Amino acid sequence: MRETATALIDRYGDSDDPGSTRVSPIPKKGQPTDPDVVRFLNFALHDNTYGLSARLMDAASDRIVLSQFTILHNPRQEGEEPQLPEQSWGTDPRNWHRDVRPDHDGPLSEILTDTGANGPGYVQWNIALYEDSILEVVPGSHRRLQSEAEMSQVESGGTQTALADGLRVELSPGDGVVYNNVFLHRGTQYTPDITRRTIHIGYRMFDRMLPHQNGTPLPRHVREQYADGAPQRCVIDRFDVLYGEEFDLIERIFRAVIKRDGEALGGGLDQLHPNEVGRLSCLIVLSKLAQKVHGMHEQGIDSVEPACGYWSMSEQRLYDLATRLSRTDVERLWAGFGALDRMIRSGQEGHTRGFLGPPTGYFYEQLPSTITAEQVVEAMLE
Repeated sequence: MRETATALIDRYGDSDDPGSTRVSPIPKKGQPTDPDVVRFLNFALHDNTYGLSARLMDAASDRIVLSQFTILHNPRQEGEEPQLPEQSWGTDPRNWHRDVRPDHDGPLSEILTDTGANGPGYVQWNIALYEDSILEVVPGSHRRLQSEAEMSQVESGGTQTALADGLRVELSPGDGVVYNNVFLHRGTQYTPDITRRTIHIGYRMFDRMLPHQNGTPLPRHVREQYADGAPQRCVIDRFDVLYGEEFDLIERIFRAVIKRDGEALGGGLDQLHPNEVGRLSCLIVLSKLAQKVHGMHEQGIDSVEPACGYWSMSEQRLYDLATRLSRTDVERLWAGFGALDRMIRSGQEGHTRGFLGPPTGYFYEQLPSTITAEQVVEAMLE
């Protein structure tokens, strides 16, 4: 796999950025079969990774999707000093952070409530091909808000300071660590002097919840890397079917909001997120999808194009849904979900260290306890 990873970095990496430290090797549509992409996909679809991830999420193996497909590598030249948080694109990975962006995912408290009641909907792996001790984590922080001590350390000592409960993850070649990426973590050292080839993959499940990390980078045409009838091609085709089923259900929920049909909305939510505990997180994720649909129509639905030249499976399903709604539908949809959007705003622009993204007016850590899923649904139907 070392040779495969290096070949993929050379072929799909950003040659214009010597400080780049990751690559997602997605071939273009119509591109001939790339044996190295096939080897990487085979690895990601193996029972030791794909199958184990399903078992960790207590999901059937035919109800999960490969939703992260990346190789982490050393930069070609020494990078700049770590940037402070608040970047529009996320954060410098050397900063302590959770993979949560409140303006995209909602506040941390609701994600924790959902996963605490319903189990993780997403798991992520680092699998080292060379020795790798770059990842540092705070064990157990995926189950709680940041402590006062952590907040004090991060705010006063900078986001790169060592945390008292931090643990360096030491991986030998062939070792892997699987984790919930909502926990506090950082990358401690990115240098051209140490060879890094670490497989970085993730998986999401269906049926029990709508996790905030619900998309996939894989486009439909990645199936073309395999011959008709190949088991892996069948698995990838099933990914698209799962997204199709989920977005059919989301469309029914959206149309219930448009019609202000409480019975249909309740039935859809019961199917998408059966447990009422944690359902507020699901509603927040739905509001973010509705916001994207509204944005597409604001831009002009016919002028919307995929950012990287192709739609991923999840992006394609969302765009297709948007094209089936009229502008009037979308305005009424957003009028409903906009009520929720206003509830999860703090009213004050700011940034909390330990999160992705720029300063925002959304709550970061804790949503007021007075806001409930029942209250939200009632406001959406007014």
